[in-house]
Amino acid sequence: MDGAQVAYAAVREFDVEMEDLQAVLHYFKELRISAQVTYSAHISLLAPVRRLPVDVLSEIFLFSCSQGLVFNAGPDNRVACEAPVLLLSAVCHFWRNIVLTQPSLWDTILI
Repeated sequence: MDGAQVAYAAVREFDVEMEDLQAVLHYFKELRISAQVTYSAHISLLAPVRRLPVDVLSEIFLFSCSQGLVFNAGPDNRVACEAPVLLLSAVCHFWRNIVLTQPSLWDTILI
């Protein structure tokens, strides 16, 4: 074999090794994504809002609904929500149960 053939063989070996490393990298990226999803699910369980008693959350919800919610959105940076109780009920199962069992919250819907 001459020098060019040796160099070409070395390049092919590197290509094969790099393909193997790319497969390993892809595998670890998938594992990382899975771990990140698990972490996010667990960290949300530790959120301070989850430790608030139902009666406190109900009062916060009632205040929010009576004031109307305003949040950043379009070019004017304000979007008024005419039925914030519907937004609150869509956050999670726990909040939905609170909203559904508080009739005073449903008095705030503007028709």
